[in-house]
Amino acid sequence: MKSVSSLSQLHNEAEKLFGRRLFFAVDEEFVYSLHCPPATETQRAGGSVFSVLYRDLVQRTCFRKSSVSTGIPRLLFSYVAEAVLSSRDGEFMGPLCSPLRKSHTAMLRSNQYFLTEKSDGVRAILVSFCVHAFPCWVFRDAEGPSCNILRLDDVAALEEMRQQFFQSATSQSNSRSLQISIGSFYIEGEVSKTSNCEMETFTLKLCPESNSGAFFNGNIIMAERTLGTRHMAYCFDRSMEQAYLLLEEYAAPTLSAFAVDGEMMLALRDLKTKETRPNLQLF
Repeated sequence: MKSVSSLSQLHNEAEKLFGRRLFFAVDEEFVYSLHCPPATETQRAGGSVFSVLYRDLVQRTCFRKSSVSTGIPRLLFSYVAEAVLSSRDGEFMGPLCSPLRKSHTAMLRSNQYFLTEKSDGVRAILVSFCVHAFPCWVFRDAEGPSCNILRLDDVAALEEMRQQFFQSATSQSNSRSLQISIGSFYIEGEVSKTSNCEMETFTLKLCPESNSGAFFNGNIIMAERTLGTRHMAYCFDRSMEQAYLLLEEYAAPTLSAFAVDGEMMLALRDLKTKETRPNLQLF
């Protein structure tokens, strides 16, 4: 497999290598608006803030020249820099790791680790912040929950579908289709809410040409929407040219925020053997 040596290169070549995007370039406006909004009920109500911010970010990115660097948003840089005494403003910070000691022996013996050779590439820093009142979607088929951790671009597409559904003058929406990473669906006209309005349920029908057979049993899927929490993970490398938002969630249920200094590794799933194996070391 072709190797890559930077986040920028992986961002540009991900669709060619893996058939999908892995992360999305972000800027100061997106990070600040999502994580530092005024604490008002209007901002939090309905969890609609993310879909608006994501749509605006996509539009800004499409019109921005690829050679233009937006730098690292201040919130991401300052969170990591505070943990490193020798950090300088605007410069890539030193390592966040702690040296191994004899006192760590018991911990090392009681846990499993994946060991690799020392890399000659550029390391990355990942920063994650927990967002509250975030739209969470669960897909259910006849046998129960099938998919409940969706990519951020899937969440944005579902939120866009929801807004269009409620703005439509008619409930007959069968002509509209929804395309997300796990398949294509027709949007049925029925929607139900719980008595306290904490959950909304949409009925989706698999498109005949969809490749979602491996995920669901049957062609009628219930998409349930609630508001919950989600970790938004960002990463940047030594170039300090651009920060990226990872589309998959890397959650730490007991933490509201965390930073990781290390190397990125992608585990690819073999569709024939159903085995997951480390196949690409980014750094």
